[in-house]
Amino acid sequence: MVERLEHIIENETDRKEWEELLQQSGIRQEPLYDALYGIYDDGRLVATGAREGIRLKCIAVDNAYQGGALFNSLLSRMISDASEAGIKRLFVYTKPAAAIAFENLGFRRIVDVPGIASFLERGTPTFTDTLQSWLDETDAFQSRSDLDSDHADKQKDKSRHDERVRNQQSDKDTVVESIVMNANPFTLGHRALVENALTRAPIVHLFVLSEEVSFFPAHVRLRLVREGTSDLPGVIIHTTDAYLISRASFPSYFLKKKTDATSVQAELDATLFRDRIAPALGITNRTVGEEPIDPVTAIYNETLKYTMAGKINLTIVPRVGTREGSIISASRVRDFFIKGDLEGLRPYVPETTYRFLASCEGEAILKRHL
Repeated sequence: MVERLEHIIENETDRKEWEELLQQSGIRQEPLYDALYGIYDDGRLVATGAREGIRLKCIAVDNAYQGGALFNSLLSRMISDASEAGIKRLFVYTKPAAAIAFENLGFRRIVDVPGIASFLERGTPTFTDTLQSWLDETDAFQSRSDLDSDHADKQKDKSRHDERVRNQQSDKDTVVESIVMNANPFTLGHRALVENALTRAPIVHLFVLSEEVSFFPAHVRLRLVREGTSDLPGVIIHTTDAYLISRASFPSYFLKKKTDATSVQAELDATLFRDRIAPALGITNRTVGEEPIDPVTAIYNETLKYTMAGKINLTIVPRVGTREGSIISASRVRDFFIKGDLEGLRPYVPETTYRFLASCEGEAILKRHL
């Protein structure tokens, strides 16, 4: 029978038994946990699993019980409890060898890094639904652009629309750019990245991370991106849902080394983007910002480069600075903001971001973190 195991966090003996079961399966514990589960046989823990939010993790079955019904019983209980808690979707990152067991319980494989990691989902809305929403947003944007173009064409001299001109197409017209950003918050550095991408393409798909793992809530980050790019033509803004993930929420419990998490997460992201997102949206290019200080971001950028090679052109843009020469970064803006130094952060952000940070809404966010 599947039991709830929250008590093991406090009980040292039970916790040690649980950790040993995880180690036997080649995985580590990785807090936080909203729910812990286990199955005992004759007083011995032989199967366990955990859930954090919408993600299942730390699932292990004793080697002597592999291939039996324990896994199905464990997962069925975890799925049932999540449903009763109002959770309509579940995600799991696991070793590719274990993916088929999840598929047998209704999980759908989203992307694989062969031999390293698989990303699966269960429930609705699905990745396909999210991809369709991005296509709908693109169609709506293009429809608005077509209306604007039709209006402009009516003002032009008919002689400019001969066959030769209509058939000419610059190289830029065949390029579709993309950027993924957290924008925590949106800075002049983020804006410079978008402006840079627009020099290579008439369209930029701008994905703003949806996960709630940042200082500023997702809806605020999205709002500031929209406001900070509203005057730039050709920018199509999408939210990422759970499909382009942040380092803060990527699990590493099943990897051999915890330090592998950045490169594996980047490879999963890049593979999903390369094989499914980019072809659907016609994306040919991706632009990222250089990070000369943070080695984790440097690893991420390098992983994107080799994973996308030959399929998507990657541009790494050098960091921009203030007029005084200080490098612009969102972390520096947050530091100023936490200290209450609005004038100090002003050279780093667009006026739209500054107005928000100086508003009552910005003050309310600051108070929640103090």
